[in-house]
Amino acid sequence: MKYYVDTCIWIDYWENRQDNLRPLGEFALKFFTNLEDEDIVYYSDLTLKELNNRYSDDVIAEVFKVVECELIHLETYKSQLHTATIIARTGLMHWTDALHATLAKEADALLITRDKQILNSGFARTFRPEELI
Repeated sequence: MKYYVDTCIWIDYWENRQDNLRPLGEFALKFFTNLEDEDIVYYSDLTLKELNNRYSDDVIAEVFKVVECELIHLETYKSQLHTATIIARTGLMHWTDALHATLAKEADALLITRDKQILNSGFARTFRPEELI
């Protein structure tokens, strides 16, 4: 299976975040540790940029070590930026969320996210981590 993991899930894992009722970090960890050898996890320049807003490159390298299957960096192309802009203009979701969704859809990957706008958009195949563990 192929997965594109939204930045919020990486942060949930690393910071072991919780909301009022749920152990979000635990859900993220279980998702990552339940991946199989033949699975692929994608990330993008946008993921790196968003993670760099919080962490150093050394910490990001540590964050990514949780993935034991193949971890692949997706290149971002102008056509994908254009698609994200069109989606964002509809008000369906924020531009960065639209770019994550576009990258996941074009990679034919499940988008793992918590973002309600993405989850409710129907644009990409989306799941919360706990739905897959």
